Amino acid sequence: MKRKRSAKLPVRFHVDYGGGVFAYFPTLFWDDYKDDSNTRHHASYAHVGQHGPCANWYARNCRPATRKEYLPLLRELRNLVGYKNLKVVTIKPNPRIPGGFAYSNKRSA
Repeated sequence: MKRKRSAKLPVRFHVDYGGGVFAYFPTLFWDDYKDDSNTRHHASYAHVGQHGPCANWYARNCRPATRKEYLPLLRELRNLVGYKNLKVVTIKPNPRIPGGFAYSNKRSA
């Protein structure tokens, strides 16, 4: 009997302007959050504050976290929160779209 593979949940790690590392889930939307703009918010997670909404533009303006920076948060997500199927992805410039980005499956350095 074949084992079923569980789908991987993509996650990106960024460093905010205060130096804190947060996880950004590009495929999970935060439906509870409504603001005055028409911005669609995604789910995010940080050591302080845990889950919350995050705008795509904000995550893209924060610098990507290095593996050394995001490893403690990744361990917390897997062991304490219960995300067992995470796949770390990075973001890279997309030459076909001016100012646009595309996801990469390669891990950040």
